[in-house]
Amino acid sequence: MPSAERLLPVTLCCVACAFGEPIDFAHVDNGTTVRAVSQGVNPPPYDARAAIGDGSHLSYPGALPNWFELDLGQVRRVKSIEIDRRYADKGPDNFDISFAKQPDEWVRTIEVRGVGSTSGKYWFRVMTEPVEARYVRLNVLALHNYQWTTLNRFSLYGTSRIPRLMAENVDRYSWLAERLRKLTEESEKVAAPPSGSLPVATAEVTGVAALLTREDDITGDQWQCMDERFTGLQTEAYEAEARLSFVRLRNGTDGAVTVGAVDGMTKVFRHVWPANATRKLALSCARNEREGGQILLAATRQDLADVEVSVDPLVGPTTLKGAVEAGLVCYVRTRDTPRLAHHVGLWPDGISPLATFSLPRGQVQPIWLTVAIPENAPPGLYESAAHIQVDGLAQMTVPVEVRVWSFALPTKTSLQNVFSVSSLLVDAWYRSKKLGWEDLKEEYYDFWLKHRLNPTSLYGQMQPPPADLDGTLAGGMNAFVVKYVYSGGARAKEAYFQQVLKDLAVWDDTLAARDLYDEAIVYLADEPAKKKSVTDEINRRASIIGDRFPKMRRMLVLTRPIDDAFAGNVDIWCPIVSAMRPDDVRAAHRRGEQCWWYSVGHFFNLDAPAVAARSMPWLSFKHGIDGILYWMIQSSWRKPNRPSRFHPRPGETVWETFELAGHGGHNGIGNMCYPGSDGRPWSSQRLEILRDGMEDYEYLVLLRQTLAQRPNSPFASLLRTPDKLATEYAVDTNAGFIMQHREALAKALHALHQGTPR
Repeated sequence: MPSAERLLPVTLCCVACAFGEPIDFAHVDNGTTVRAVSQGVNPPPYDARAAIGDGSHLSYPGALPNWFELDLGQVRRVKSIEIDRRYADKGPDNFDISFAKQPDEWVRTIEVRGVGSTSGKYWFRVMTEPVEARYVRLNVLALHNYQWTTLNRFSLYGTSRIPRLMAENVDRYSWLAERLRKLTEESEKVAAPPSGSLPVATAEVTGVAALLTREDDITGDQWQCMDERFTGLQTEAYEAEARLSFVRLRNGTDGAVTVGAVDGMTKVFRHVWPANATRKLALSCARNEREGGQILLAATRQDLADVEVSVDPLVGPTTLKGAVEAGLVCYVRTRDTPRLAHHVGLWPDGISPLATFSLPRGQVQPIWLTVAIPENAPPGLYESAAHIQVDGLAQMTVPVEVRVWSFALPTKTSLQNVFSVSSLLVDAWYRSKKLGWEDLKEEYYDFWLKHRLNPTSLYGQMQPPPADLDGTLAGGMNAFVVKYVYSGGARAKEAYFQQVLKDLAVWDDTLAARDLYDEAIVYLADEPAKKKSVTDEINRRASIIGDRFPKMRRMLVLTRPIDDAFAGNVDIWCPIVSAMRPDDVRAAHRRGEQCWWYSVGHFFNLDAPAVAARSMPWLSFKHGIDGILYWMIQSSWRKPNRPSRFHPRPGETVWETFELAGHGGHNGIGNMCYPGSDGRPWSSQRLEILRDGMEDYEYLVLLRQTLAQRPNSPFASLLRTPDKLATEYAVDTNAGFIMQHREALAKALHALHQGTPR
């Protein structure tokens, strides 16, 4: 979550070495000192954070330009430079980097202009000849997004083999080389010789891999070429995979179309028939649970027009009418990615209402099915079928089988969470349709709650207001934010805080009358800078709130681990994923406090493996984390997206105009639903997978509760979550390990609920 209080720089990093020797990576506190900073920032003695100012918006008490100087301790040989910026909003940003052997005798200056407009968050330079210097000065002349951009790291190296670039390119080129090798082998097996471009791509990738393993210098042009060529080479692999999958389909049938099914954890690429496709969709779920799966249609030999899909009711121990909801999986286009992904291009994500559609030859269209089992449904085996009618062809049918377990999930979600809803973005998007939040809010509340998320807000107008608590609590809401206490700008003013206290007094009456203190959250601050004045002000306000409203829970969101500087004034700690430490969770619990965690670039990126979106609830259970937070799931409902550009028609399944990239270039970051043309939020595959993860959490909690009086049960081992769970996954990670564990949990709960002896 970007904060207007953090600018430049946050952390400095440098490398040091003896003159003439290669420079090894070392942090600033390993021998590099900050010699000086811009006037008026901080007095000597300078330290690694000396250039951080004390203003409420800017890190410096004044406008750019600003600068800092490093003392490397002795004359060093610098071969390459790298700057890593956070929230670099595509620039252009301007810097000067100067070098000297003696103080203030600058003999060389590198002018850096327009960084970020094309290079993203990183900028680097490999120099033709090394520079010998003891003193280095970074002068920040201009920042395109000066309120958010921060300098994470400024690095100097005595080698052209910049560690980040080495790690990144070794990883992605070795992965691509292996992928191309397998595609070549598989093509030979099905007697489908690879296209002429595949051997050329393979040779180029092999050459890059060889360069990375040698010890030669790598020039800036070579690094640039590696970066620019990778996406094209990756596209060659994607196209080869697509050709191969359709060769297999055509070898297996003479028909014009192919149908099948896969689970909801498979990302079905537009041009690739998935290898795990089956003839029948088999699902299982508890009562009062929703579960997703996909019916597939491939245009094997011809374009398909006027495709219609219908789904039968679920029939088993009883008939469940309306228990199967169908929608179309829609594709959005990535244009770049900051992390290794399967490809850059069309990705499945959006889910729109079911409608007649067309499908070009050589493409695949998934139909998303959501099975919603009522709480009172009898357990047992249920059957349905999806029927696909293509103009001019005989109807095709894919059987659907659903195993309903004997246990039921609670309506009230067990894992507290905040996945912020923005009423302001809803108002802005639908203004031209003369629709607003008040017209649509019940749809939005219901949408959030069906995904086991709380329809509450962090920013703008807080939701839900007291008048809407009855419906949202009945729908399962277990946490909501009542007030945002401190940030830069208007929230920093004392008048704002005094109004906060008045508003909290009104809320206190409601919370007391309804016994909702365990659900209500007072949001103290969002990623506050580590500055004494900021810390003191947050503590002052938190202390006053604690004295006046002792039952209210105060939450603090941090980009760093739990900070003892706020001790005694925080009831719910919420560090970012990368700063979460299990020992901190246990320590917080011993003090009677809670510990949540929040994600910015983890778990929910659109082009990450599907298992990522399901993992946060599992990891929360594993580490005893009390809640999860994600700052927004509508972040892209604003510029550059706008209603005049994005207005998908019924049956339109490729959404070329929707821009996905957000902070750090992450695709889909902060956006897990789409503004539907009907005024409703349209879901995404990632959001459906997250809901499945929230339901998995319920399985774990139910088993823990059930086994509380049966410590020797053989099912107890299932409370240990899979070792493969992680905050980040390799690009081809399969979700099977989570699905298998969930199935084992379900069978255990089913047996225990039925009283089966074990």
